[in-house]
Amino acid sequence: MIQLFEKDGRQRLRLDLDFGWAEWDAVDQVIVGDRVLPVVIEVVAAGGPESTAPTLRMVITMVDRIPLCTLLAIERRENGRGVQSSDLRGIRLDDWIQDIVAQASMHVDLFEDDVITAVRASGGPEILAARKAVRQMRRSSRRKVTGGFLAEVADVYRDNQETGKPTRAVEIAFGTSHRTAARWVSLARERGLL
Repeated sequence: MIQLFEKDGRQRLRLDLDFGWAEWDAVDQVIVGDRVLPVVIEVVAAGGPESTAPTLRMVITMVDRIPLCTLLAIERRENGRGVQSSDLRGIRLDDWIQDIVAQASMHVDLFEDDVITAVRASGGPEILAARKAVRQMRRSSRRKVTGGFLAEVADVYRDNQETGKPTRAVEIAFGTSHRTAARWVSLARERGLL
């Protein structure tokens, strides 16, 4: 169930979850395909009032029209136990993002004369369709390693060989990890681009 409330002079929506809640600004929304999505969703997994488990806080932000986890924090509760490895193993990040964003989204039913009519999924097949739409958004964010892309990697690598850290330059240029940058450099070599 989604509730409307006011916080700091802004209209907010709150979705009760099995393990806590998610809330977002009722006005700050973005259209992606046939969905209307909150720009920022704040999630709190707090368990029950008697729980001694740590509290999890997560922020899901639309970045380039893709829902991404931009913050994940696990905090010890007052009089609670510390954070344990089992707390980390229990985090199903991709599933949570898909489920929460799907439930927070609305399907664009009509778009006429700059007026949008959107409907929130009420259950069953509608939630599954919303979840599928979110999964497709997130998949589209994964970089495709094409010949053209590897040529760009090779260019950055060659342009930075004098620095002695050309793989680091690839890492920075494409905003990826060192391991992934090294794999791309290796693929560029295999294709004869380096």
